[in-house]
Amino acid sequence: MHFIILLLLTMPSLSIVASLGLPYLPNEKISFFIILFLFFNNMYKIELSKIIILLFFSISILLIIISHGIESILIAEINTVYFFIALIFYIAYFKKFGNKIIEILPKIVLIQILVSVFQQISMIYGFFDYAMLFNNYPPQDGYIYASFNYSLFRTSGLFNESSQYAVFLLLYIILFFNNFIKKSKFNNFVLLLSFIDFIITESIIAYIIFAIYILYKIILTREKIYIKAFTIFNIVLLMTLLSDKIIGAISKIIKTMMMEDGYPRLSASYTKITETFENSPINGFELSWKTPSWDIISIYFYAFGFIGIVIILIFLFYFAYSTYNILSVVFLLYIVTNASLVSSLNILIIVISFYIMYAHKNLKLIKEGNK
Repeated sequence: MHFIILLLLTMPSLSIVASLGLPYLPNEKISFFIILFLFFNNMYKIELSKIIILLFFSISILLIIISHGIESILIAEINTVYFFIALIFYIAYFKKFGNKIIEILPKIVLIQILVSVFQQISMIYGFFDYAMLFNNYPPQDGYIYASFNYSLFRTSGLFNESSQYAVFLLLYIILFFNNFIKKSKFNNFVLLLSFIDFIITESIIAYIIFAIYILYKIILTREKIYIKAFTIFNIVLLMTLLSDKIIGAISKIIKTMMMEDGYPRLSASYTKITETFENSPINGFELSWKTPSWDIISIYFYAFGFIGIVIILIFLFYFAYSTYNILSVVFLLYIVTNASLVSSLNILIIVISFYIMYAHKNLKLIKEGNK
């Protein structure tokens, strides 16, 4: 059961329901129904404090949506309300079964990598339809993976796009190096494959997060000096091998900041924020993904106005304060440029962050009890 739930959470591109010829339904919704069923069968319990806090966010956003008019409510807006309600159950479920789920994670990662390899081979030999065999997400009909280098392509496994896939691989890498993944030949092998595919995804935000994580390990941890030196050597080597990609990424960031043609994210963000300030600063307009700004401020300020963006920021602060671990940093950095809260990857990172927090608390209590 846990394997199925985790697999469903990590395959947003291939809807099982849509594969049966029915309308597209995200697999995450199926996984939610399963953990809901487990809850009603008393398999785990929910903290009252989590219910109160997360319902506050749901109800607040719902009231803003209603203020726009019942007739104009969008599915994306309802999904935002659903997101906070679903987290109540996901957090409680992972708190109870997190250790078993983490044990399963390497197998899920390997499945993702095997799918990615299949996509890579299909793209190399020009079988583009086969490459998209694992993607029936309607907005990506006709989508083709971008090239990386050396005749390779930026594949995405069972995720919608390579950036999500890269952050998922990074999640495994970080959990491994923080000793949440049990060291074994199989898990070590999966780590090696994960790192290779992570590089090929060429996700700028994932690269930045990984660089920050490495700096954190070098500067703030108490590793022995030779381990830090070895880490620095490997970073320099990797940067040398990927120098053209790093230069390209820096160039892209600069062009975005300068709002040059073809790099519209920052300019679109500025347009959305300005339009909202001038016309509907209190409760915004609607949750729209038509303009590709993708930063969390402009997206949710445009959608829910000043009240809504404050609520979203309070949630992010609550999450960071409650969990206070490296995955909190991963999520907060990722959400800056991939603003949709309602994604299975976000749910996965958030609930594992809470699980790590609970695990650290339990370990601390055990140590104090043994004194």
